[in-house]
Amino acid sequence: MHIAICDDNIADRHQSERLLSRESDRRKTEDEAYYIDSYGSREAIMPSASMYDIFFIDMTSDPENDGLNLVCELQKSGAAGWFVLCSSSIDYEAEIEKRRESIPYPRHLRTLRKPILVEELRTMIDEIGPLAMKKVPLIELRSLALGETVYVQPHDIICATSDSYNTRVRLSLEGRSEIVVPGQAYVTFMSVTGNPYFVPTHDANGFVNTAHVKKVSPFRIEMDDGTAVRTTPHYAGLVRKQMQWLSE
Repeated sequence: MHIAICDDNIADRHQSERLLSRESDRRKTEDEAYYIDSYGSREAIMPSASMYDIFFIDMTSDPENDGLNLVCELQKSGAAGWFVLCSSSIDYEAEIEKRRESIPYPRHLRTLRKPILVEELRTMIDEIGPLAMKKVPLIELRSLALGETVYVQPHDIICATSDSYNTRVRLSLEGRSEIVVPGQAYVTFMSVTGNPYFVPTHDANGFVNTAHVKKVSPFRIEMDDGTAVRTTPHYAGLVRKQMQWLSE
Protein backbone atom coordinates (compact mmCIF):
# COMPACT_ATOMS: atom_id res chain seq x y z
CA MET A 1 0.00 0.00 0.00
CA HIS A 2 1.36 3.41 -0.99
CA ILE A 3 0.90 6.20 1.54
CA ALA A 4 1.64 9.91 1.10
CA ILE A 5 2.12 12.49 3.83
CA CYS A 6 1.71 16.14 2.85
CA ASP A 7 2.29 18.53 5.75
CA ASP A 8 3.89 21.97 5.65
CA ASN A 9 4.91 21.72 9.31
CA ILE A 10 8.29 19.95 9.34
CA ALA A 11 8.02 18.64 12.92
CA ASP A 12 4.51 17.28 12.35
CA ARG A 13 5.56 15.74 9.05
CA HIS A 14 8.45 13.89 10.65
CA GLN A 15 6.22 12.70 13.48
CA SER A 16 3.73 11.28 10.97
CA GLU A 17 6.59 9.56 9.16
CA ARG A 18 7.72 7.90 12.42
CA LEU A 19 4.21 6.79 13.36
CA LEU A 20 3.49 5.28 9.96
CA SER A 21 6.91 3.61 9.77
CA ARG A 22 6.34 1.95 13.15
CA GLU A 23 2.88 0.84 12.10
CA SER A 24 4.36 -0.57 8.90
CA ASP A 25 6.93 -2.54 10.91
CA ARG A 26 4.19 -3.89 13.18
CA ARG A 27 2.12 -5.10 10.22
CA LYS A 28 4.95 -6.83 8.35
CA THR A 29 3.97 -10.07 10.07
CA GLU A 30 0.50 -9.66 8.53
CA ASP A 31 1.93 -9.70 5.00
CA GLU A 32 1.27 -5.98 4.56
CA ALA A 33 3.87 -3.66 3.07
CA TYR A 34 3.70 0.14 3.32
CA TYR A 35 5.58 2.47 1.00
CA ILE A 36 5.63 5.91 2.61
CA ASP A 37 6.58 9.18 0.91
CA SER A 38 6.59 12.61 2.50
CA TYR A 39 5.94 16.04 0.95
CA GLY A 40 5.95 19.59 2.25
CA SER A 41 3.96 21.40 -0.45
CA ARG A 42 1.20 20.97 -3.00
CA GLU A 43 3.68 21.54 -5.84
CA ALA A 44 5.74 18.58 -4.66
CA ILE A 45 2.90 16.08 -4.31
CA MET A 46 0.76 16.88 -7.36
CA PRO A 47 2.88 15.21 -10.09
CA SER A 48 2.87 11.78 -8.41
CA ALA A 49 -0.48 11.84 -6.58
CA SER A 50 -2.15 9.14 -8.68
CA MET A 51 0.10 6.40 -7.29
CA TYR A 52 -1.05 6.67 -3.66
CA ASP A 53 -3.75 4.69 -1.87
CA ILE A 54 -3.96 6.84 1.29
CA PHE A 55 -3.04 10.49 1.93
CA PHE A 56 -2.42 12.10 5.33
CA ILE A 57 -2.71 15.86 4.83
CA ASP A 58 -2.43 19.06 6.85
CA MET A 59 -1.59 22.38 5.16
CA THR A 60 -1.86 25.48 7.35
CA SER A 61 0.68 28.09 6.18
CA ASP A 62 -1.66 29.57 3.54
CA PRO A 63 -5.31 29.94 4.68
CA GLU A 64 -6.44 30.16 1.04
CA ASN A 65 -4.83 26.81 0.22
CA ASP A 66 -5.39 24.64 3.27
CA GLY A 67 -5.54 20.86 3.46
CA LEU A 68 -9.18 20.67 2.38
CA ASN A 69 -8.45 22.71 -0.74
CA LEU A 70 -5.53 20.40 -1.51
CA VAL A 71 -7.76 17.31 -1.19
CA CYS A 72 -10.23 18.85 -3.63
CA GLU A 73 -7.43 19.70 -6.05
CA LEU A 74 -5.93 16.21 -5.82
CA GLN A 75 -9.27 14.54 -6.48
CA LYS A 76 -10.04 16.88 -9.34
CA SER A 77 -6.68 15.93 -10.89
CA GLY A 78 -7.59 12.23 -10.77
CA ALA A 79 -6.20 10.96 -7.45
CA ALA A 80 -8.47 8.09 -6.44
CA GLY A 81 -7.16 7.22 -2.97
CA TRP A 82 -8.55 7.85 0.51
CA PHE A 83 -7.76 11.11 2.29
CA VAL A 84 -7.18 11.76 5.99
CA LEU A 85 -7.15 15.43 7.03
CA CYS A 86 -5.16 15.88 10.22
CA SER A 87 -6.52 18.79 12.26
CA SER A 88 -4.10 21.05 14.10
CA SER A 89 -4.63 24.83 13.89
CA ILE A 90 -7.41 24.19 11.36
CA ASP A 91 -10.48 22.25 12.47
CA TYR A 92 -11.14 20.28 9.29
CA GLU A 93 -14.37 18.73 10.53
CA ALA A 94 -15.80 22.23 10.93
CA GLU A 95 -14.37 23.36 7.58
CA ILE A 96 -15.90 20.40 5.74
CA GLU A 97 -19.31 21.20 7.17
CA LYS A 98 -18.95 24.93 6.51
CA ARG A 99 -17.91 24.50 2.87
CA ARG A 100 -20.01 21.47 1.99
CA GLU A 101 -22.27 23.42 -0.37
CA SER A 102 -19.52 25.35 -2.13
CA ILE A 103 -17.24 22.54 -3.34
CA PRO A 104 -18.11 19.44 -5.42
CA TYR A 105 -15.41 17.42 -3.71
CA PRO A 106 -14.18 15.71 -1.59
CA ARG A 107 -15.15 12.08 -1.27
CA HIS A 108 -13.35 9.21 0.48
CA LEU A 109 -12.47 11.57 3.31
CA ARG A 110 -11.74 11.05 7.01
CA THR A 111 -10.29 13.26 9.75
CA LEU A 112 -7.85 12.81 12.64
CA ARG A 113 -6.81 15.25 15.32
CA LYS A 114 -3.21 16.08 16.13
CA PRO A 115 -1.29 14.99 18.03
CA ILE A 116 -2.06 11.70 16.29
CA LEU A 117 -2.36 8.82 18.72
CA VAL A 118 -1.07 5.37 17.81
CA GLU A 119 -4.37 3.62 18.48
CA GLU A 120 -6.35 6.16 16.46
CA LEU A 121 -3.95 5.84 13.53
CA ARG A 122 -4.16 2.05 13.72
CA THR A 123 -7.96 2.14 13.76
CA MET A 124 -8.01 4.53 10.78
CA ILE A 125 -5.76 2.26 8.71
CA ASP A 126 -7.81 -0.79 9.67
CA GLU A 127 -10.93 1.04 8.46
CA ILE A 128 -9.82 2.58 5.19
CA GLY A 129 -6.86 0.37 4.22
CA PRO A 130 -8.96 -2.44 2.69
CA LEU A 131 -11.13 0.14 0.91
CA ALA A 132 -8.12 1.97 -0.47
CA MET A 133 -6.71 -1.22 -1.94
CA LYS A 134 -9.97 -1.71 -3.86
CA LYS A 135 -10.06 1.77 -5.34
CA VAL A 136 -11.80 2.07 -8.69
CA PRO A 137 -9.86 3.87 -11.44
CA LEU A 138 -11.45 7.22 -12.24
CA ILE A 139 -12.95 8.03 -15.64
CA GLU A 140 -11.62 11.10 -17.39
CA LEU A 141 -14.21 13.41 -18.97
CA ARG A 142 -12.56 16.21 -20.92
CA SER A 143 -14.47 19.25 -22.14
CA LEU A 144 -12.52 20.83 -24.97
CA ALA A 145 -14.93 23.76 -25.20
CA LEU A 146 -14.35 24.81 -21.57
CA GLY A 147 -10.77 23.56 -21.38
CA GLU A 148 -11.40 21.50 -18.26
CA THR A 149 -11.18 17.86 -17.20
CA VAL A 150 -13.42 16.15 -14.63
CA TYR A 151 -12.54 12.80 -13.06
CA VAL A 152 -15.46 10.69 -11.89
CA GLN A 153 -16.18 7.21 -10.62
CA PRO A 154 -18.53 5.03 -12.69
CA HIS A 155 -21.41 5.42 -10.22
CA ASP A 156 -21.20 9.22 -10.62
CA ILE A 157 -22.41 8.93 -14.23
CA ILE A 158 -26.20 8.95 -14.59
CA CYS A 159 -26.52 8.79 -18.38
CA ALA A 160 -25.11 10.12 -21.63
CA THR A 161 -26.75 11.28 -24.84
CA SER A 162 -25.13 12.59 -28.00
CA ASP A 163 -25.82 14.44 -31.19
CA SER A 164 -23.58 14.37 -34.25
CA TYR A 165 -20.62 16.03 -32.58
CA ASN A 166 -20.83 16.04 -28.77
CA THR A 167 -21.99 13.94 -25.82
CA ARG A 168 -23.88 15.38 -22.86
CA VAL A 169 -22.98 13.40 -19.71
CA ARG A 170 -25.24 13.79 -16.69
CA LEU A 171 -23.49 13.47 -13.32
CA SER A 172 -24.61 12.90 -9.75
CA LEU A 173 -21.80 14.96 -8.21
CA GLU A 174 -22.55 17.72 -5.71
CA GLY A 175 -22.02 21.04 -7.48
CA ARG A 176 -21.62 19.44 -10.91
CA SER A 177 -24.57 17.94 -12.80
CA GLU A 178 -23.33 17.87 -16.39
CA ILE A 179 -20.34 18.02 -18.70
CA VAL A 180 -20.28 18.12 -22.51
CA VAL A 181 -17.47 16.12 -24.09
CA PRO A 182 -16.51 15.78 -27.77
CA GLY A 183 -17.50 12.75 -29.85
CA GLN A 184 -20.41 10.34 -29.70
CA ALA A 185 -21.57 8.54 -26.57
CA TYR A 186 -19.97 5.21 -27.45
CA VAL A 187 -16.55 6.79 -26.84
CA THR A 188 -17.52 7.49 -23.22
CA PHE A 189 -19.30 4.13 -23.02
CA MET A 190 -15.98 2.40 -23.73
CA SER A 191 -14.73 3.79 -20.39
CA VAL A 192 -17.36 1.77 -18.51
CA THR A 193 -17.37 -1.36 -20.67
CA GLY A 194 -17.59 -4.36 -18.39
CA ASN A 195 -19.56 -2.51 -15.72
CA PRO A 196 -22.93 -4.33 -15.62
CA TYR A 197 -24.90 -1.22 -14.64
CA PHE A 198 -24.35 0.55 -17.97
CA VAL A 199 -26.57 -0.29 -20.93
CA PRO A 200 -26.78 1.41 -24.35
CA THR A 201 -30.08 3.10 -25.22
CA HIS A 202 -29.88 3.92 -28.92
CA ASP A 203 -27.05 2.48 -31.01
CA ALA A 204 -24.02 4.75 -30.47
CA ASN A 205 -26.07 7.72 -29.32
CA GLY A 206 -26.52 7.09 -25.63
CA PHE A 207 -26.38 4.89 -22.55
CA VAL A 208 -27.78 4.83 -19.02
CA ASN A 209 -26.60 3.76 -15.60
CA THR A 210 -29.37 1.40 -14.51
CA ALA A 211 -28.71 2.29 -10.85
CA HIS A 212 -30.16 5.74 -11.67
CA VAL A 213 -33.11 4.59 -13.81
CA LYS A 214 -36.51 5.60 -12.44
CA LYS A 215 -38.89 4.41 -15.19
CA VAL A 216 -38.58 2.56 -18.50
CA SER A 217 -41.03 3.03 -21.38
CA PRO A 218 -40.72 1.69 -24.96
CA PHE A 219 -39.42 5.02 -26.29
CA ARG A 220 -38.27 6.85 -23.16
CA ILE A 221 -36.19 6.20 -20.04
CA GLU A 222 -36.57 8.50 -17.06
CA MET A 223 -33.58 8.98 -14.77
CA ASP A 224 -33.64 9.82 -11.06
CA ASP A 225 -32.36 13.36 -11.73
CA GLY A 226 -35.31 14.09 -14.05
CA THR A 227 -33.43 13.56 -17.32
CA ALA A 228 -35.39 11.81 -20.11
CA VAL A 229 -33.41 9.63 -22.52
CA ARG A 230 -34.78 8.58 -25.92
CA THR A 231 -34.68 4.88 -26.70
CA THR A 232 -36.32 2.15 -28.80
CA PRO A 233 -38.40 -0.86 -27.71
CA HIS A 234 -35.38 -3.11 -28.32
CA TYR A 235 -33.00 -1.13 -26.12
CA ALA A 236 -35.71 -0.47 -23.52
CA GLY A 237 -36.05 -4.25 -23.25
CA LEU A 238 -32.29 -4.59 -22.71
CA VAL A 239 -32.40 -2.02 -19.92
CA ARG A 240 -35.33 -3.79 -18.20
CA LYS A 241 -33.62 -7.17 -18.52
CA GLN A 242 -30.37 -5.87 -17.05
CA MET A 243 -32.19 -4.18 -14.16
CA GLN A 244 -34.01 -7.41 -13.38
CA TRP A 245 -30.78 -9.42 -13.49
CA LEU A 246 -29.00 -6.98 -11.17
CA SER A 247 -31.86 -7.09 -8.67
CA GLU A 248 -31.80 -10.89 -8.36
